[in-house]
Amino acid sequence: MADGCLKGRKHKPNDFLIMKTFKYLAILVFAVLAFTSCDSDPSWWPRTLTPEERQSALKEVKGDYHGKMTFYTGKNDEKTGRPIYDSLKVEWSIISDSILIIKNLPSKVLVPNTSNTLLQGALASAPNFDLKCKISFYQNDPAQFLINPVPPVFKLHYADKDHTVQQLFFVDNILSFGGTTSTHNLMLRIIPGSILVDGNGSRTFARPEYRRTITFISDEKVNRPPKK
Repeated sequence: MADGCLKGRKHKPNDFLIMKTFKYLAILVFAVLAFTSCDSDPSWWPRTLTPEERQSALKEVKGDYHGKMTFYTGKNDEKTGRPIYDSLKVEWSIISDSILIIKNLPSKVLVPNTSNTLLQGALASAPNFDLKCKISFYQNDPAQFLINPVPPVFKLHYADKDHTVQQLFFVDNILSFGGTTSTHNLMLRIIPGSILVDGNGSRTFARPEYRRTITFISDEKVNRPPKK
């Protein structure tokens, strides 16, 4: 595990990639966890592809994408208590079979990951940033891959001091993934963890807070070959 990353629990793959919309995404995540958290069958864990399979998967999804990012605002509905989400237009690129870059992310999407109001204000006004992610293909028909974000580091000034702030993400977690949907769009999901300030903070969680999951869906179609 890379330094500055959080190990998440491994969960069984499911039907997220065949959803046509994200309307019921949060509900489905919790439903799947309820049924898979006690599953001890190791056969579902992502397999290693052959070089040929990996190149086939890369050919399907490689390229530049525009799309919608959906993220938790840090607020909950006063009546129902359900998390409130917002969305923005973003861009990303799959460069190789190991590198994904999510471009020009607004730092405000990280605000819900801390309860420190001064840090929240500093993050909300911080410049946008590019998020580099390491990917690993585990399926090629359709293409699916794990996403392990590289924790970004910010130099922020708040509380009359300069601080080094690092956002951690869950890695090697089957719910931090990307792939081709049933409509041949590309979907991505990443799961923020804790925030370190000047090297201080928790590096481990028992399990992710899935309401914080950041989800992406592309406007473009992937290069999915027609079925024979």
